Amino acid sequence: MMKKALVIASAVMTILFTIGLFTPLTINADGKFFPTDKIPPNIPYQRAIISYADGEELLILQSKFEGEAKDFGWVIPVPNPPKLGNMEPGHAEFLFRILASSTHPNYVETIPTIIILLFLASTILLIIRVIIYAINRKPIHILLKILGLIVATMWIILLVVIPVLQGRTPKETALSKGVDIISAQQVGIYDVKVIKSSDSGELIKWLNEHQYKFDQKDEKAFSSYIQKGWCFVTARITNEEIKDQKFRFYGKLVNPLVLMFPTKEMVYPLTLTSTIGSETEILIYVFGNNKVSANNRLTLEFAGELKLSYLSESKNIESQDGLDVTRFTGKYVTKFKERLTPLQMTEDLIITKAPDNQPYRRTIWR
Repeated sequence: MMKKALVIASAVMTILFTIGLFTPLTINADGKFFPTDKIPPNIPYQRAIISYADGEELLILQSKFEGEAKDFGWVIPVPNPPKLGNMEPGHAEFLFRILASSTHPNYVETIPTIIILLFLASTILLIIRVIIYAINRKPIHILLKILGLIVATMWIILLVVIPVLQGRTPKETALSKGVDIISAQQVGIYDVKVIKSSDSGELIKWLNEHQYKFDQKDEKAFSSYIQKGWCFVTARITNEEIKDQKFRFYGKLVNPLVLMFPTKEMVYPLTLTSTIGSETEILIYVFGNNKVSANNRLTLEFAGELKLSYLSESKNIESQDGLDVTRFTGKYVTKFKERLTPLQMTEDLIITKAPDNQPYRRTIWR
């Protein structure tokens, strides 16, 4: 009688687990789960907004910084000399929060805890029954064989199928000679110079003379940009009145720089970031008239139309160059996010038109 009770208990628990597994519970991401894109606490972090129109790219770039404002130095490679502007950090935070809340993934709870416990209990009972049969040298009962098959299938789903679902979505006048200063201006809190050089050694020497921290191990990265004829935007915080509270007000993110430059294709410069020598989390929103592709280098998080006019409102961007952002009016937003290793950042990210224009929202199975 005891043996039959054990078998029946195993069957009931396994059936309950099976029902629970295939009856997903959808969680509203606007509440408990991640209403905004969280800034990782211990690794470098960059976020950007990119748009492209009439052969020019608009790049709004913001980076996390640990330390004092006086120690901050920023070097951004670009294909051509850019028009420059800045966005007040409060405006930037508002914009990124709107984007985060509009493009968050769907979080799906697939296996409630109680169902997992029932499944584990049924597995243990099944193992006990098989051991008892082995000790008594009796043939395995047909019901036990069926239960064994069900439990094995559930373990395969737990250990193989669900991890695959949780994984990646398909993807989809200088002190040093040889350095030309193309332009120099104050952009918000930054003293910005756009420079160009034909010699990576001289370029690194110039940067170090201006308190940028590079050395010879970075020469390969600079050489790759020099060979392509790119220039470099350098930015330092020199205003002594800048308070730490303002500089670090939004999660230790520096004030955004806004760049607009001619380019044949949308590009996000990564090669110089690889010289940091550690993983870096990249978050990119691309505005346009259609869906775009990161060519399998970043995880696609969202694609679809959003009714946002905040980006194209020039009042939110300050510029001495007459930077006109009203041309960038695309309503289709594609969002990418990824934590990249230095090896994965040795080439710049080229963004191209996607093969389809289907809306997409990433689903995370928990």
